[in-house]
Amino acid sequence: MHWINVTLNISDVQRKVLKELGLQFAGEMESRGTADKKILEPLKEELSYIINSNSEVKDIVKDAVATGNHYTLRLIDSDSEILNLPWSMAEESETDTPLGSIE
Repeated sequence: MHWINVTLNISDVQRKVLKELGLQFAGEMESRGTADKKILEPLKEELSYIINSNSEVKDIVKDAVATGNHYTLRLIDSDSEILNLPWSMAEESETDTPLGSIE
């Protein structure tokens, strides 16, 4: 298994959007135990955009899909609100692979 540290590069605007979407997601999960697609889709799109902006992550996901190599990505950011988002649902665009499904 390969352990890889990935520093998230998120602009202030993206950070604000992610936090707003994260609050909506958390509210839905706490009140209903599930989140509606109208909340999940924008959150997934934003998370995926950030992941797809990182060429290192894209290369790792492509390698995992192509070779079956096992990876653990340790996302690094100074803001725990950002780190606590459901990053596993972000999808790498070329393989349409969610981060949560790479092994």
